[in-house]
Amino acid sequence: MGTVTLKRFNGIEKFRLAESRAYVTRKLDDPGTIIMWFEAETEEPIETVPDTDLVIEGEFVLEDYEEWCG
Repeated sequence: MGTVTLKRFNGIEKFRLAESRAYVTRKLDDPGTIIMWFEAETEEPIETVPDTDLVIEGEFVLEDYEEWCG
């Protein structure tokens, strides 16, 4: 189906898309405003980075990179 790429502050993540949907509706209290959002279901990651909380708390060190990225 394709891929989704997330550009995070600590690197790039890529996932294969299993399914994706786009939704559009009008805002109830302001009919002139349209709200649009996307939902995606992904398969296993193609490329990943460590979880953000590990980076912020200082638990991530360079030696762990291979373990997190496989």
